[in-house]
Amino acid sequence: MSRISGHLKIPERTLGATLVLVAGVTASTGALLAKVAYDQGFAPQSLLAIRFLISAMTMAPLMLVFSSQELHFRWQSWLMLILLAVTNLSAAWFYFSALEFARASIVVPLYFTYPALVLLFTRLSGKGLRPAHFGALTIGWLGVWLLSGAVLSANLRVLLFSLAAAGLFAVYLMIAQSLLLRLSIRASLFYGFVFMTLGAALLWAFSGDPVPNSLRGWLAVTFMALISTVAARLMYYAGLKRIGSHQTALLGLAEPLSVLLLAGLLLGERLRPLEWLGAAFILISGALCLRHLQRPLPDLQKHVTHC
Repeated sequence: MSRISGHLKIPERTLGATLVLVAGVTASTGALLAKVAYDQGFAPQSLLAIRFLISAMTMAPLMLVFSSQELHFRWQSWLMLILLAVTNLSAAWFYFSALEFARASIVVPLYFTYPALVLLFTRLSGKGLRPAHFGALTIGWLGVWLLSGAVLSANLRVLLFSLAAAGLFAVYLMIAQSLLLRLSIRASLFYGFVFMTLGAALLWAFSGDPVPNSLRGWLAVTFMALISTVAARLMYYAGLKRIGSHQTALLGLAEPLSVLLLAGLLLGERLRPLEWLGAAFILISGALCLRHLQRPLPDLQKHVTHC
């Protein structure tokens, strides 16, 4: 148990699940902040580059103060960090590009097939999975689909981009889980942000998009970096390290629900009956996941270290 969980007597995996759920709620603010940034002249490329730059700058003092001894490590870890950045940035690019051609109600259900891919990758790697995991996945995805308006139609470009984003994010989760066995959470995030900043800056340079000059837009991207990126990922990685990629992916199905609830709270939007049914399915899926957290994954449990 960590110092927090030891003091409060919270089991490691319960703490991990809580961190993942809170991280999902925190990350969901990014969708609302991105909408503000887009309205103020930002494009996906400029938003990603500035978001990750601010995130890296925020993590730098934490690295220097608390983790200066982690500034150097083996080449295998460098390779994994580069792969982590490439898959994360590519997933974000495909996701935001899909949103340029279709409504979120089409893209979101397709993107949230990534938990199914994580379960598939986990199964192929020889890890044991129980039928309850697949049951929770099915119920949760139906909830996301209903919550997004029960839309099935999509053109080929949207379908391919959304599924590419899902597949890349699933790979990202698997790489992140392996990387956290080698490096601390702070080091993994800091170097990941640095590499993603470089990649996003190249995309921005090739796109030719101008530098936005709206103060409101810059504030939105800054808050996105601090809240829905740095804070959310610190909690997300801490949870991932404790419960593993497949449980993390399944609990991640709660994020679309968080987006709509925040939109209702901040923008006055209201859920329709079909969306309330989808919300209920997501909650049932989450409850099924939480029931099966008491059997730890041996390879993760013995390597748990803390921030």
